[in-house]
Amino acid sequence: MGNTLKLRDIPSSNASRNDIASFAMTFNGYKYHGSFDKCANVASEVSEHFRKHNSYSDVSLDTLRTALFFHHRAIRHAELTPNMQYVRKLLAAIRKRVAEMPNKHELPELLEKELDKLARKYCAFEKVDKSTFQRCARILQSLWREEQDYKIGEHKYRSVGRKLGSRLPMPWARETLANYLTDTIKSVVRYEVLDKSRSKGKLYGKPRIFNDLLSSQPLCFNLFGELHQDLNLASKVFEELSQGIVEKVLRIEFEYSPGRSGPKYTGDKSAFDVYVEYISSQKKVGFIGVEVKYHENLTGKESRYQPLHNRIAKKADCFREEGFEELNNLPLQQIWRDHLLALSMLQAKDFEEGFFVFLYPELNNLCSDAVSEYKKHLKGNSHFQDWTLEQIACAIQKKTNAKWIEHLYDRYLNFQKIKQ
Repeated sequence: MGNTLKLRDIPSSNASRNDIASFAMTFNGYKYHGSFDKCANVASEVSEHFRKHNSYSDVSLDTLRTALFFHHRAIRHAELTPNMQYVRKLLAAIRKRVAEMPNKHELPELLEKELDKLARKYCAFEKVDKSTFQRCARILQSLWREEQDYKIGEHKYRSVGRKLGSRLPMPWARETLANYLTDTIKSVVRYEVLDKSRSKGKLYGKPRIFNDLLSSQPLCFNLFGELHQDLNLASKVFEELSQGIVEKVLRIEFEYSPGRSGPKYTGDKSAFDVYVEYISSQKKVGFIGVEVKYHENLTGKESRYQPLHNRIAKKADCFREEGFEELNNLPLQQIWRDHLLALSMLQAKDFEEGFFVFLYPELNNLCSDAVSEYKKHLKGNSHFQDWTLEQIACAIQKKTNAKWIEHLYDRYLNFQKIKQ
């Protein structure tokens, strides 16, 4: 858990008690240690260590977070006032631990000219890449293709083709499904995408789902395909990601909509990239709708205004109404529309609970900036969460030793390869 925490997530030493309490609850010590008793014992040991040494020099990050979590749970249960000296010492130690951690999730420190030169070397220099992250992501996929010894593909415009390092050649890419990491994932793609009866009505982008290494649609399968076939592993992963909300995953679907263009929902063609049904720890049937991004910048062609969207938003009562116009425009529009799809399913009483997740790489600043802006328009229980690709990879690695998740990390997130 600790290695997904960033300094910006940790409240300052003069933060309000409410802000500190909210941060303390982002780490579930009961779930992490497997029981109340184990969590209590760890927290007690930290408290005793503090009493004796007034220092946390040899205490791990997750142990510190356990102590902070348990302290706030205990005082809330007993309706007591927190020991702010103890709490602020814990926060300072947590900040120190995070600051000392090597940051594997960072872009290489290269000058713009150096990066552009490298992009050209790997046939990955594209003017559509508007950020350093986008440039690096295209180079990383081009490097991965060369490491696999796959031939380079083409970008075609008006029947004229040019080599592009982040593409695979067609029809070879479709025949081999080389864009996918394991045989298990390839079998899921054959069932979900190549089976015409199964894929009917679903908006899979072809040929990019086969030949575009940067496309988020292949990423959906590479990230969730193994979980689709192993629901026991999926249950453990989503329990971790949801902070204990999910107890058992029932099924995982791709490019899912409960009713495209139907007035019961959003009246448009919105769909979730990944869809999860689950039984909650409270024994309720719920769902998670996931929108997945990788290289995208959330710009492009705006969708047509739908009055139904405003009605759904007003009924949900989780948006600040003065922001509707901004939400219905880029770059927030797609986040909003998929969020509304989840809310419409709750309003239709299809499920007892559920929420929408916007998933993106932590280093994609265009997505992270849009999420920060989007959150400003929310209020109350919005049924909205944002998860990072790094966060999910970390959760999966905690629950399995399978090599495929290491391969996924290396392909999509190991940006230090570019510097090397």
